[in-house]
Amino acid sequence: MEIEPYDSVSVPQMMKLKATMEGDIQQANAKADKMESSLIESKHELLKVQEMLEMASKDLEKKV
Repeated sequence: MEIEPYDSVSVPQMMKLKATMEGDIQQANAKADKMESSLIESKHELLKVQEMLEMASKDLEKKV
């Protein structure tokens, strides 16, 4: 999109640009929310795996 001097930009063009930017912001926010949710899920899964490893390590120590 070419940037035009303010004087040559019409109101409909500005409204279209504003709508496009608002849509982009909404998409970015949705992506950020999804990424945050995924990160939380990953952290919970990591904690489960760490707990399983700790339990396996303790079991191994008992056997040795």
